[in-house]
Amino acid sequence: MKGKSTLTLLLAGIFSCGTCQAAGAEVTSEPVFNILNSTGAATDKSYLSLNPDKYPNYRLLIHSAKLKNEIKSHYTKDEIQGLLTLTENTRKLTLTEKPWGTFILASTFEDDKTAAETHYDAVWLRDSLWGYMALVSDQGNSVAAKKVLLTLWEYMSTPDQIKRMQDVISNPKRLDGIPGQMNAVHIRFDSNSPVMADVQEEGKPQLWNHKQNDALGLYLDLLIQAIDTGTINAEDWQKGDRLKSVALLIAYLDKANFYVMEDSGAWEEDARLNTSSVALVTSGLERLSNLLSKKDSVFVSDLLREAKANELDEPLSTTRLNHLIDKGYERITLQLDLGGESPGYLEKDKHYREADAALLNVIYPANLSKINTRRKEQVLKIVKKLAGPYGIKKIREG
Repeated sequence: MKGKSTLTLLLAGIFSCGTCQAAGAEVTSEPVFNILNSTGAATDKSYLSLNPDKYPNYRLLIHSAKLKNEIKSHYTKDEIQGLLTLTENTRKLTLTEKPWGTFILASTFEDDKTAAETHYDAVWLRDSLWGYMALVSDQGNSVAAKKVLLTLWEYMSTPDQIKRMQDVISNPKRLDGIPGQMNAVHIRFDSNSPVMADVQEEGKPQLWNHKQNDALGLYLDLLIQAIDTGTINAEDWQKGDRLKSVALLIAYLDKANFYVMEDSGAWEEDARLNTSSVALVTSGLERLSNLLSKKDSVFVSDLLREAKANELDEPLSTTRLNHLIDKGYERITLQLDLGGESPGYLEKDKHYREADAALLNVIYPANLSKINTRRKEQVLKIVKKLAGPYGIKKIREG
């Protein structure tokens, strides 16, 4: 396992199993925190484990009947191996391989009729990126993880996506109003289409609010990270319009004024100005800025050359990128101080929201250098309002 101990990953796998009736087994937080704190990865990967004394014991409801008698505070190596075997299928992500890509579907169905009615056999950019993060955390899945990420890059580089970005760059008002939902960069497509076309409804692209900057920010962040670590190489980024699409995405986010742009966010709701979305875009831009500072990077040279050829070099300048990053941080800190996720509305407005589980994106997977411990505590204090007997709610109603 890369970056995490087997036991840490095993705990995560156990606690996420939920295929059977609730069995009622409970575990308090203390032994869990003790285990996490004994691992080197905990200080980097688990913020809550840094402050166990600030969080009271809580109950874990084990939904899987076959696991209720397997939860312990300590395990032998043989017991760990047994649990890994027991949960192997539960922990697997189903990948769909086609000649034009490797996909993580939002869901799978036993019959085509159910899939067609729900469209959950489609590919969501956000869902696939979270799946990619799960795959890339295990060295044994590194090849599959790369295939998934390159497929998403190919989707973002299709002629339709490039035209959407170019159109908004030329006229940002195309994002306004209801039409803007379809004029934005799209975040969902049909994996059965060789050209990764939109999900169809009665022969036409299904109307969808594609204004989801959180997905775009996470995509940029993970893509640049993979390039920076060498997972993606020159042979990969020189294919088709991949470099061009990266330069266009930066210019698109710039022209869209992402730091004041309302979007549907993590839950695909009515558009609002979401702190979590701004945070993920800011994180992606900051990671790109850090990579651009490496003057000996072949990718940087190739990207800047491509940007200049398409008159997109200004958004990639140090001055402009720093401006966008600063604007992102200003919005994040302002909205956290105002109360949380989308607090810039009247309290009676349906768009007003303080506590939202999506705020956890500010801590992870965003990697924001200026979000210090105090700010992370601020996020946790807001999200703590969502805590219940078992886990947390997605949002707080009313």
